[in-house]
Amino acid sequence: MKIYRGDSAQNAIVIPAKIGEQSRADETIDATINQIFGSKNGDFFVHASQLRRDITGKTYKIVLVEDKDEIRHQVYFLLKYA
Repeated sequence: MKIYRGDSAQNAIVIPAKIGEQSRADETIDATINQIFGSKNGDFFVHASQLRRDITGKTYKIVLVEDKDEIRHQVYFLLKYA
């Protein structure tokens, strides 16, 4: 499977977030991953996720996902704090 959005920091999927409400951003990220990879059990497996900040101060959540074809993808989400 080839993904076309969120495959790099320049092409990151923008997620609106509020400081102190990380769980809502995580729910939106989970729903987006379900939309990209499929929502049935066994369509994908999330290996890890981490928060990273670049030198300009932008915060990214990077999720390592393995699809049903056993191909690993890094999906980038830009957390846009209001």
